[in-house]
Amino acid sequence: MLPIVGRRALHALPLLLIISLVLFGLLHLAPGGPLSTYLENPNVRPEDIERLRKAMGLDRPLGVQYLAWLAAFVRGDWGYSYADGRPVFDRVMERIPATLELIGAACALALTIAIPVAVVAASAKLLCARATLTPQTFAPRARQRASFRCRSDPFDEIIGLHAPQGAVPLRNQSLIP
Repeated sequence: MLPIVGRRALHALPLLLIISLVLFGLLHLAPGGPLSTYLENPNVRPEDIERLRKAMGLDRPLGVQYLAWLAAFVRGDWGYSYADGRPVFDRVMERIPATLELIGAACALALTIAIPVAVVAASAKLLCARATLTPQTFAPRARQRASFRCRSDPFDEIIGLHAPQGAVPLRNQSLIP
């Protein structure tokens, strides 16, 4: 089990790097940026904005900024919020309980819907398999008649669709459920 999890984690690393790179680029394409609040303030001089740009590393090329951000992120230095100056890690941690509550509610709702639907689908497939597993089903015409007794989709019963008698036989219906 542990080797499988480790292999999956190694496969996820390149994907996470690509996602972080794309998001980093998109954030830099967005209008405004981290200095937008200072640019709108008439009391902030242009030399102050340039000093802040250098202090934040925004004067460096985008690739260098990304590598610096990635190295700081891996070290656990997530920086400070531009909105209120608090550490980003603290802001993320204060939202974890609400996030976990939302995940729990979504999983409970999904399971509440999925389990009954799966039971109905499995029982409908079992009924269809029983109808085709009679001694006469091995004759071609009998098999065709037996397939007409089955619904083409196990979810038809749930949503109220019923195939008329003489409907098209089931596609790819195997004899084993």
